[in-house]
Amino acid sequence: LPICKRLAASLNCDPAALASAAEIVDHAQDRKSYQQIIDYVTNSQCHPNCVITVTRIYKILRGKERRFTGRKGEPFRMMLWHGTKTSAVAGIIQEGFALPVPKGQMYGNGVYFADRSSKSAQYCGVAKGGSGFLFLCDVKLGEKMYRAKNAHNNLTQPPPGFTSVKGTGAQIPNWRENVDYFGSIMPIGKTKTCTRYPSYNLVYNEYIVYDPNIVNVVFLVEVKFT
Repeated sequence: LPICKRLAASLNCDPAALASAAEIVDHAQDRKSYQQIIDYVTNSQCHPNCVITVTRIYKILRGKERRFTGRKGEPFRMMLWHGTKTSAVAGIIQEGFALPVPKGQMYGNGVYFADRSSKSAQYCGVAKGGSGFLFLCDVKLGEKMYRAKNAHNNLTQPPPGFTSVKGTGAQIPNWRENVDYFGSIMPIGKTKTCTRYPSYNLVYNEYIVYDPNIVNVVFLVEVKFT
């Protein structure tokens, strides 16, 4: 509960409500994944106006979520970022992700993730000198991602035959530097230019799922905007 109290104070919410919804612990700095997360944040900063440093990493185990196992045959998964305002963090910990209100989003009414930390950090709405939070989630994208090269504002689910949507960006992680997190790919590599397509609708990748139940919250990363 002391850790919940500390986090709840930052989120301005009831610590008992957090504790009843999830097991929250400080992620040990001697764990291999701790340094991998630091590297992921550092290597995937691409926005000069949005520079962040990690101040604390919380490990989150929501009581309502079943951890993906990484067993052979399980659908393709990635560890991806989701940035949001501090006022929304407690609700996600307690209730999980929910589909947003339709507002003509680029790829329709889904939950959006990124593989570059600074892209997600822009959605925190935090000014220089302030603190914010990024979720690092295990997202079950499936084997058939629809690679969108144009906007699809009316989507409420992936196109027929596909399991998720990927907005393809011109700047991507160096896939050779990927690491494994219990069967989920964590693209911690530095950013490089993608030459697969002749043109791109986005600068950086976006990943969209339309079923919040295929997202597991794994880490909450507290960052300082500098």
